[in-house]
Amino acid sequence: MDFTQLAMKNRLLINALLLLLLVGLGLFVWLNPHTDKPQKQPLTQLNEHDVQVIKIHRADKPDIVLQKQKSKWEMTSPYYFDVASHKVKLLLTLLHEPINAEYSIEGKNLEQYQLSPEKVSIQFNDEDKIIFGMSNPISYDRYIRRNNKILLISETVYSTLTADAASFFKINLIPKGRQIAKIELPKGYQSKDDTPVKWQLIQAVQVFGWNPDEEPSQAVVHIHLDNGDTIDYEIIQHESELWLGNRKLQAKYQIADENREDLLPR
Repeated sequence: MDFTQLAMKNRLLINALLLLLLVGLGLFVWLNPHTDKPQKQPLTQLNEHDVQVIKIHRADKPDIVLQKQKSKWEMTSPYYFDVASHKVKLLLTLLHEPINAEYSIEGKNLEQYQLSPEKVSIQFNDEDKIIFGMSNPISYDRYIRRNNKILLISETVYSTLTADAASFFKINLIPKGRQIAKIELPKGYQSKDDTPVKWQLIQAVQVFGWNPDEEPSQAVVHIHLDNGDTIDYEIIQHESELWLGNRKLQAKYQIADENREDLLPR
C-alpha cells in the first residue's frame, strides 16, 4: 500500500469517527431530558378571580377605587360609573408578572429609584401596596417596592395607573341596560327617526378627563332615559374633531368623524 492510499484510508477513518461522535452526541441530547431554568416567582400569589377591590393612588390626582359587583366592575371613587372590562384585565396582569430581580431596601436610597416619596401605587384587596418607581434605563423594567423589597418587573400598567380616572369609563355614551326615551338636540340640528338609535349604539374612540373651565362647550344635547334620568352631553369642538363632554363625570368622549352626522344631523 503506497502513501496516497494510506492517507486516504486514514481520512476515511477519521470521518467515520467524527460521524459516530456526532450521532452519539445527538442520541445523548435526545435521550436525556433538558434541564429547565428555575421559574421566576410571580409578583403576588393572588388569583385574579379573587380580586374584589382595586385601589390606585396618584400623588397629583384623586385616588381611584374600583369595586367588583358580581361579574362587572364599577368605579366608586372619585366617580361612580361602570368601568371598561379591558382596563381591569390589564391591571390584573400585574398579579403574575415575574420578578426579574430582588433587593432588600436596607441601605438603599429609595429616592434614587423614585420609590420615595410615594407617587403611584396600586393595592389589590387588602394585600400589601405595590409602589411604582422609575424604569431601569437599560432593561426598561420597572422598579417597584413591596414590603421591604425593591423588585424589578416587566409591566404594562404604569400608563394606565397615571391616566385620568375618565380613561376607565366605558366608551358607550348610554349606560348598559338603559334605553333612550327622548333626545333633544340643540338649535341648528334636526333629529331624525333613527337618531336615538344612533346615540344608543355609538361608542367613543377614546375617553379623557375634561375641565369645562378650560374647554368651554358650545351647546348641549339632552338625552332622556327610560328610567327618568337625563344625561347631558355638551358639544366641544377641537378644530375638525367632535368631542362630547359630560360635566357630571368631568369626562370628554371623542367621536369618530364618520359618526358626526349620525349624532348631530342638520
